[in-house]
Amino acid sequence: MKTQILFSFSILALVISGCAVPATPTPIPPSPTAVSTTTLAPPTAPPTRVPSTPTATPAPPTAPPTLTLTPKPTPLGGGGGKIVYASGSDTNNLNIFVMDVDGSNARQLTNLPGLNAYPAWSPDGKRIAFTTNPKRENYGTRILVMNADGSNQTPVTNFSSGLPHWSPDGKQLVIESDRDVTTPGVSEIYVVNADGSNPVRLTNAPTSHDAMPRWSPDGKRIAFWSNRDGNAEIYVMNADGSNVTRLTNNPAADDRPVWSPDGKRIAFVSDRDGNVEIYVMNADGSNQTRLTNNRARDVYPLWSPDGTRIMFISNRDGAFEIYVMNTDGSNVVRLTRSGNNLLPDWQ
Repeated sequence: MKTQILFSFSILALVISGCAVPATPTPIPPSPTAVSTTTLAPPTAPPTRVPSTPTATPAPPTAPPTLTLTPKPTPLGGGGGKIVYASGSDTNNLNIFVMDVDGSNARQLTNLPGLNAYPAWSPDGKRIAFTTNPKRENYGTRILVMNADGSNQTPVTNFSSGLPHWSPDGKQLVIESDRDVTTPGVSEIYVVNADGSNPVRLTNAPTSHDAMPRWSPDGKRIAFWSNRDGNAEIYVMNADGSNVTRLTNNPAADDRPVWSPDGKRIAFVSDRDGNVEIYVMNADGSNQTRLTNNRARDVYPLWSPDGTRIMFISNRDGAFEIYVMNTDGSNVVRLTRSGNNLLPDWQ
């Protein structure tokens, strides 16, 4: 059986470049002009208004300075918004950052020890859920929620858990956890309230790994990957855990399913053609189509808010960076260049 396509932080060397923002000078207000308080008698005849003598215009300099203009980033489409992602200086330290959709204006949101990753925007864009593992321990990952500016970082789970994704109404998170299993390397899928209360187990495959859950845009279904049938494949189920249906059936490994905004398609990752690439299929599993074709690893796809673009991460240029492409795989554009940047979410 082929190795499951799991993204391990331990194999990545991450580099962050700081973004210095020049200070904006404070304008100096002009001195106030004194106003006369003397009362004048009304004139017997209207005064004649005399035009002022125009001021001579100075001659232009003989050698005007040449201005070097910085070109603006090319609009990429996709619906605007912000991109939140994980980045770090080495394999033992990751933090959460946010940037504009063209890759500019990157800024750090968290400054926590250990591994802080898998950020996920809330539907209203006001909060971000993410995972933290301060001591980089097995079974030490927890979920936190913070405001979009990085403030008010609040624990959500007090048990081993990861890969949070918001329900469309913003009231719940779907997560993976091993809280009720005893077999190493096995996890199940749960939903919890946004404050961490009322965890409910949705899957029950005690010897398999059910992971990377994603709510459908209408909130009725959840996609995930599982090796319950002996190989990593894509499945969907109702939001209450019923009616589990297998979508892919391939000897290779298929994982990381992500719904399109209209709920009609699912992007995923597979090594079925001998290399790890991005694929897309209809929501019923039909018409499975390869989008990328590169000898590097193209992984972790997600859709733009308007469904016209797909973002992913790749090491095709050396370190892992964030890229975006059209939904047919054309027009690939690299967004980050500061080192390894990964696990983005687009709001």
